[in-house]
Amino acid sequence: MTAPVSNRFGVQVDALSGKVNSSSASGYGLHAFWRDSDKGLVGLTGSQVKSNGNKMNRTGLEGEYYLPNVTVAGVVAKQRGDVPKADYGRLDLRWYPNDNLAIDLGGSKADNFDKQHIGVEYQTKVKGLSLFADAAKGDNNYDHVLGGITYYFGGNKSLKQRHREDDPVNPLFEAVQDLGANVPVSTTPTPPECPVGTFC
Repeated sequence: MTAPVSNRFGVQVDALSGKVNSSSASGYGLHAFWRDSDKGLVGLTGSQVKSNGNKMNRTGLEGEYYLPNVTVAGVVAKQRGDVPKADYGRLDLRWYPNDNLAIDLGGSKADNFDKQHIGVEYQTKVKGLSLFADAAKGDNNYDHVLGGITYYFGGNKSLKQRHREDDPVNPLFEAVQDLGANVPVSTTPTPPECPVGTFC
């Protein structure tokens, strides 16, 4: 849910609820941002996601820079919670071969978890309806292949206009995936090994 504050400034609230790998997942997030659809976006962002009894918080800065047929998007943040404390970074290059087709190539890093992905989105001739697919591979044996549909409410716009004029990207689904792929910090000490013939 997004609301304008002034001509260039806005706020957005994100929410997520569902299941990931048979575990309940939920999350919420907040953006406060400045955007010029001809130049780019700069904003503050924060989120928390929960899954399988663990939670992860990320707070930081997000930005986008617009070239005629390419968007450069990035996030730098602090990561905390039931995962290793780390600096988080993400960088994406989104190329528009035409105004209704986007090809996205990017990667992210937090502590010892690196992930790379490639995605595509195509807005169909049905107003507001687009198809997407995304594939990723990362550390800790992480991989995914996703596909689905998105429906955009609002005026009759190209996909590139929607990406550059409408809501900032909701990061919660990716954050839940990252939470599941990170090894939680263990709080249980490892019991000492007993030498043969002794009692511990």
